[in-house]
Amino acid sequence: MLEVHTHQENNMKLFLSALIVLTVNAFWSQTEVRVRVMFEGQEVKLNKLYIDSNGDSTQFDVVKFYITKLKINDKTPLSNADYLVDVENAESLILLKSTESIDQISFLLGVDSTTNVAGILEGPLDPINGMYWAWNSGYINFKMSGISTAIASSKQSFEYHLGGYLPPYPTIQQFKFEGIPSAAIVHIDIALDKCLNSFLSSQVSNLMIPGKMATKLANQLQNVVTISYEF
Repeated sequence: MLEVHTHQENNMKLFLSALIVLTVNAFWSQTEVRVRVMFEGQEVKLNKLYIDSNGDSTQFDVVKFYITKLKINDKTPLSNADYLVDVENAESLILLKSTESIDQISFLLGVDSTTNVAGILEGPLDPINGMYWAWNSGYINFKMSGISTAIASSKQSFEYHLGGYLPPYPTIQQFKFEGIPSAAIVHIDIALDKCLNSFLSSQVSNLMIPGKMATKLANQLQNVVTISYEF
């Protein structure tokens, strides 16, 4: 049977075909923003033994931290801009997927003072996640624990709960990266080897309260966060 199509039908088919192509292209041109938690160039897995350049062995049993107020291209923070990154949960390492080209990214490592006094919240900021000090009414911005032969004590254990938002000892850290090239994946890299070495150089292997030392250690996080790309 001979099929006859009107000019209007043909235009509609062309429109639908173009729409499908645009949709597919938008899907495949997505840029992902991910977190990579690294140790000596390897992605960290919990309860795995890592040997550093000094021959010391280190194992992590908890690595969790907040990335909040995430912004791309200097716009207002995204509606779901608060993330609890947990190495144990691989899905938490993927922050967002955007069809918009990303040339600038900024975020806070930790929870700001306004959120700290906002009462009990839900989602990533729910106290049930184990990142909230009920006794001190504030969030733990960065939590890391494990064992390392670099520690002289018999237990060779380390544990850091860095938090506190009240002056003069806030622990939140602000980051901004510009000039990001067009990439398929933008990685926010956290170098735990540098982080642990930096913390231990302060002669502290356990710290779980706000204060002067918590602020000192939190400030050192500025030196362990970088950006990398996959094309």
